[in-house]
Amino acid sequence: MKRPKRTKRSQFDYRKLEDRICLTVTASVTQTGSLSVRGFSDGLVQINALGNQQFQITDNGAPVATVNGVRQNIVVRINPSPLNDTVRINLLNEAIDNVVVELSDGTNDFEITGNVPIMRVIYKGGSGQDTVVTNVDTTRITAVSGFDGSNSFLAQNNSRRFRYRGGVDADNVTLGSTLAPGSTQAEFAGIIPGDGENRFECFATITENLYFRGGEDRDTVTTFDVNNTASFVMGNGSNVLFLDGDYNRLFVRGGFDTDSVFFDENSSVSQRVGVILFGGNDFVRVDGRFTTDFYFNSTDGTDQVFIDSSALVIGNVSVLLGADFNQFTHNGEIRGDLYVASYNVGDNYRINGTVLGRIRLRPGGQGGGG
Repeated sequence: MKRPKRTKRSQFDYRKLEDRICLTVTASVTQTGSLSVRGFSDGLVQINALGNQQFQITDNGAPVATVNGVRQNIVVRINPSPLNDTVRINLLNEAIDNVVVELSDGTNDFEITGNVPIMRVIYKGGSGQDTVVTNVDTTRITAVSGFDGSNSFLAQNNSRRFRYRGGVDADNVTLGSTLAPGSTQAEFAGIIPGDGENRFECFATITENLYFRGGEDRDTVTTFDVNNTASFVMGNGSNVLFLDGDYNRLFVRGGFDTDSVFFDENSSVSQRVGVILFGGNDFVRVDGRFTTDFYFNSTDGTDQVFIDSSALVIGNVSVLLGADFNQFTHNGEIRGDLYVASYNVGDNYRINGTVLGRIRLRPGGQGGGG
């Protein structure tokens, strides 16, 4: 008997589709009143207060949710995606506790505004360029971590503490308004930018302490009033420091390249000032009023120190110049003693101003001569 012919089975062809990501954020409110916005964004994420603890969330113009009972925190976490992240938060008159924003790698943009103080604003970016603008007062801290990339941080608000931490590229940090210096204030500011060519401008009044630490490249720093202690640890590039305000105690430590320090004619230091620079051809110009001693010390390179005609130093002035050929010029008024020493006998000292105390000039004195 002849067997029937077996039918050939169908062969299925499986094709892998491209990965699909649902590009939209989700929003939810916890029982304690915290708003959580997370997921993959499709574009501009806006979180706008509507009043009475109600917020509206949109993603790229599309409605995501309108939620009620937001009275504690707002937490935004955007997942990594091929798109850049942009987040805008407008609190209006909502008095919540904290705002925490974590964005992914790429070119990110975050801005927050509000009319009443909250406790904290904390921002954390990724690798890439981050631009952050804060315009809501905080009673605890405004903290920004930029990581790698050319980052920008503009703080237009009052805060108890400002804290900034950069990465390995150039950072631009501004506290306060350039048009109205002193219109905002903070108790403490700690600024640690990255290793690129950084710029830090502080037009806010710091009622306690200011600390700045530079990186490996050029840093340009401009500061306003610091009521207690201002400490500047400059990086190893060619740095420039502009001191335009009133300070109680002031300490400057340079790096191993050229440092330039300028005291504005309206600046003042009331208790203590010390400028210690290292390698490089350093330059210091002193204007303003000092009701304390002025101390300068350098090691290597060619140093130039100028005390201008508008400068007044109530205390003593001690200047120790570097190991190369140096110049010291005094055109102002020193009511205490003046002591200048250097490693080279042929250094140029010019005393054209007033010194009411004792004058001791020792070219070559740092090397045991003079």
